[in-house]
Amino acid sequence: MSTLTLTKHAHALVTLERDGAKAVVDPGNFASDAELDEAFAGATLLLITHVHPDHVDVSRVVERLAARPGLPVLAPQPVLDALEEAGADPAAFTEATGEGRRELGGFGIREHGGQHALIHLLIPLERNVGYLIDGAVFHPGDALSIPPFAQEARIPVLLAPTFTPWARLQEVMDFIAAVNAERALPIHDGPLTGPGSEFATGVVDKVASRYATRLEHWVPGDTRTVESGRGQRSSNSPA
Repeated sequence: MSTLTLTKHAHALVTLERDGAKAVVDPGNFASDAELDEAFAGATLLLITHVHPDHVDVSRVVERLAARPGLPVLAPQPVLDALEEAGADPAAFTEATGEGRRELGGFGIREHGGQHALIHLLIPLERNVGYLIDGAVFHPGDALSIPPFAQEARIPVLLAPTFTPWARLQEVMDFIAAVNAERALPIHDGPLTGPGSEFATGVVDKVASRYATRLEHWVPGDTRTVESGRGQRSSNSPA
């Protein structure tokens, strides 16, 4: 058993570190160059849920991949295609299908999903794959689909989208309640101001807490810790 350290960056971008391994998830265009540099420093794995620019800023990610040759990348095929077209070396690419279980970059990854949440009938759906990392942290990307593994054992940490163009806050609350994680941490909140983000957290927590999930407010630069391994109790260590 070991401890994962999660760090929140801009919007849906988070990093997870354990025993010298570091996973970067969804480095999108809300992040500054300094935030991307910080996220990629020491990275051993890049996970991307889908191709929308707020989850992968293709040109800037390709620049950082060039500086870290051989860095494993796990993402749906449209993301891999976009990165390769922009000049990235595909040698370390692995397609995320939504059904895979694998060890990459020092982490155990279990995939879930396959489709982005509906924004509007006139907007085509993208591939979207969420990731359960080390059995401890679930990043859903842009979907509110309940993963089967949520029924197998209680997930210690759910990263919960809180401000989206594709879901009402009511749906987010129901998603958090259905996943029934021990804790939920807000992501996908880039458009919100600091007070707005804190307000949204408080509103969602009024429902989440009734289902024994603690929704904890955090801001870019904050960290939390969780014991890796499915079904283990988690601990909280605010920055």
